[in-house]
Formats: sequence, structure tokens, C-alpha cells
Amino acid sequence: MGKQDEQEAHNESQMARLVRILASGVEFEELDVMLEALDDYRSAPRVKRQRNRPPAASWSLPEGKISYSITEAAQLIGVKASTVIGYLKVRGLPSFRLGKRRLILADELENWLRAQAEEGRVNTK
Repeated sequence: MGKQDEQEAHNESQMARLVRILASGVEFEELDVMLEALDDYRSAPRVKRQRNRPPAASWSLPEGKISYSITEAAQLIGVKASTVIGYLKVRGLPSFRLGKRRLILADELENWLRAQAEEGRVNTK
């Protein structure tokens, strides 16, 4: 049994316990309402929690720069530079070379991050 299953079982047992406690001094009409709410809770579809998704359209990169180095991009999004290099190679983060430096346009970085968030690929681990 997984941790989430254990938590759900615990929640259900607590709800049933609460209903029994309240039932001892509660009118039958109120008890029916509570039991109906418990049934609704138990029969509700389980929705998997979406983790590590930033709120839609509530975040953006700092203003003023038009491009970032790999190190700057890594600091902005909170990962290591090697992770950003992996994003360039595997996940299609757009970049370009200027001399010997690889740069990432600010607009492209923000668009790529939003696309990753929409796909559920953003992970903060």
C-alpha cells in the first residue's frame, strides 16, 4: 500500500469516526446529510495531483536582458548548467552561438518554459 493510499484510508477512517461521534447527539436529518456527504466523498473520482506546475501566466523572466548564457539561464530557472545543456540537446531548448558563447534568447527561454509547463514536464527535483 502506497503512502497516498494509506493517507486516503486514514482520511476515510477519520471521517467515519467523526460521523459516529456526531451521530450520538445529532438529529437524524443532519446525520443523513453527513452520511450523504461521506458517500459523495467516497464516490468522487480521484484526481491525480499535478505537481511542479507553475501557475499559468503568473511568472515571467526578469525584464531588461534579451539573451542569457547557459549559466545565467540555469540560475534563473534554478537548475545546474549541465541540466540546461541537457535541455539544449534533448528537450529542444533553442539557442544560438555568438562567437564561442552559446546564448539563449529571453523570449525563447520563456516560451520553452511555458511549453514544458503545459506538457507537465517541469520538475523541481
